[in-house]
Amino acid sequence: MAQSRKVYEAHLGFYDTVVAAFSQKSALAAWGSSTDLFRMGIARITDDPVKVKAALAKPGLVLRRPAGTTIAFSENPPLPKPPSTSSKSKKKRA
Repeated sequence: MAQSRKVYEAHLGFYDTVVAAFSQKSALAAWGSSTDLFRMGIARITDDPVKVKAALAKPGLVLRRPAGTTIAFSENPPLPKPPSTSSKSKKKRA
């Protein structure tokens, strides 16, 4: 029986990431981490249909998107945008 891939997610830096891998160990290797992100609570398995579909389309590759956005996961996502400041905040700083 063939072993199936699971989809793992982690918030790393400014990005939300997903990877389809056979095990937690192989997911950590794909992320390039020597630290157990699962034990730290940073990484976990996901069953979110959008994340699963994206990760399974490119198994073994880490796909990213700017944190907190709903844009599609990709290998080379756009840079995250800094939070906008209101005119009140600008006046306070002046």
